[in-house]
Amino acid sequence: MKFSYTVATPDTKSPDVLAFRGDFRESLATLKELGYDGVELMVRSPRELDQEAIKKAVEEFALAVPDVCTGEVFGIDRLSFMDPDPTVRREAVQRTKEVIDFAALLDSQINVGRLRGSFRPGVDRADSLKWAKEGFSEVLEYAAAKNVRVLLEPVNRYELNFLCSTQEALEFIAPFNNPYFGLMLDIYHMNIEDKSTVASFIEAIDYCHHIHFADATRRYPGTGQIDFLNIMRALKALKYDGFISLEIMQKPDQYTAAKRSIEYLRLLDELS
Repeated sequence: MKFSYTVATPDTKSPDVLAFRGDFRESLATLKELGYDGVELMVRSPRELDQEAIKKAVEEFALAVPDVCTGEVFGIDRLSFMDPDPTVRREAVQRTKEVIDFAALLDSQINVGRLRGSFRPGVDRADSLKWAKEGFSEVLEYAAAKNVRVLLEPVNRYELNFLCSTQEALEFIAPFNNPYFGLMLDIYHMNIEDKSTVASFIEAIDYCHHIHFADATRRYPGTGQIDFLNIMRALKALKYDGFISLEIMQKPDQYTAAKRSIEYLRLLDELS
């Protein structure tokens, strides 16, 4: 199995992000030393980045970039495809295109979680769903031209009220019939929404191109009750060949979280 850790790029300054923070090169050096195979980049606004310097740094440390995460495009800037304000929707799509350009530079893919938005009180649900489909259609057309895959991430009901389970996400992407549209599955959300995490992986494996590991506490795997060994065995049986990435609370501190995560994942890899 290949393992990566989420790293905040310099434009993503919130202290609450589920990612390694600080000097970017120092973060890469630390994660490389700990034994990670790659880094998932958590971006907010790629236009603010020295993208060539980031590309050079990940190449210097021989780290793959399996995914570029858009979570803080919503988390910090509150942009989404389903916002009632058309100006906000327009900026959400434009920002997503900029993330796609960044991912293309890094030979990566992107995920769309909270960026898709939610149904809002007082806003017609049919309109909201139309806006979501229009947003995805536009970014998918753009992504195909850049050879970048877009991954929809199901997000639990306590954070969003739209496309919460793996099954809902599968139903949503099916009509697009687009090879550039897939899924990114997060164990933390699956543990809340899906009847069986393993059954969902079996159902969705052909569409799943990236995975997040986090325990039920949102802390590093092994701190809660999720049976990660059973999940790892299932992924191997299904011949999953993508990355498993850590998107977790940085507790008790980010170095300890990263170190204990990779130690636990390597142990699971051996036992499975």
